[in-house]
Amino acid sequence: MSNGEQDATVPRGTSDASEAPSDFIGLVERMRARFVEVTCPVCKATFPTRVDAPRDRCEKCEAANGLTAQAAHVIASIERWMPRWLATAGLSVREASAAIERIPDPLLAKLKSPRRGLDRLISGGLPEAGFGISGPAGCGKSFALAALFKANARARWVARAASEGTKATKLYLSWLRWPEVVNDMRVRSTRDGGLNEVDSLMRKWATVEALVIDDIGGERVRGEYGEDWMASQLDILIDRRYNDMMPTWYTTNLAPPDLLDRYGARFFSRLTGGSPLIVYDAKADLRLVKEGT
Repeated sequence: MSNGEQDATVPRGTSDASEAPSDFIGLVERMRARFVEVTCPVCKATFPTRVDAPRDRCEKCEAANGLTAQAAHVIASIERWMPRWLATAGLSVREASAAIERIPDPLLAKLKSPRRGLDRLISGGLPEAGFGISGPAGCGKSFALAALFKANARARWVARAASEGTKATKLYLSWLRWPEVVNDMRVRSTRDGGLNEVDSLMRKWATVEALVIDDIGGERVRGEYGEDWMASQLDILIDRRYNDMMPTWYTTNLAPPDLLDRYGARFFSRLTGGSPLIVYDAKADLRLVKEGT
């Protein structure tokens, strides 16, 4: 090979190939020098950590320590975070002010049946089945459910914060004021892409962990129930949750015979079969009593 010629087997820009292994070994040694083995003071396991940015605990114990800090923050922030959480779930400011000790005694007595899962709700769990409350306007139906789910969320946060940190506060409840939902859905359905929006919301409500439908029967049905589009959406929603064994809570001003007559036997069977109906025959409108009239 003449001077000026280069062996085609040696890549351009590469010096003697024998230098590569030593360079690689040097790189490895330099990388190793950046780390040191230490013992975690919590679990006593040995782990590597960087010399210039050492960690006191192993990843597992460090994550647990982070969760402990998050849990303390969640518990300390319950009073501040709860109103916003309830509003996001769909409760009004008035509903979010509900408290169990202000539920009328006769209604509370009906809710205390073991079948209602009252103790489980208050302790932060969700029963396998919900329930409905039928009673006249102003008897405290919505207030009672709001108080129960406010207590449920509070207990759930406390119980789960240690293992989930701030994830314990994720939204798991949807509270629907059904007459308002009906009006909103009908308006949405008339817009371009509105039916897709409605379908997306229906899927969300069908799969949410806990669903409260407030004031079933308060909506205005257009024509015959079977021909009303929004009424059919309610039917689909209840049917999905019934078949998937998802708990649903609801209120209505209609007595059972009126509920059956308005929505039909199939709907009534799925609604009350999966979530039994409590009939509360209140004698006074609490809103009027409170106002002194």
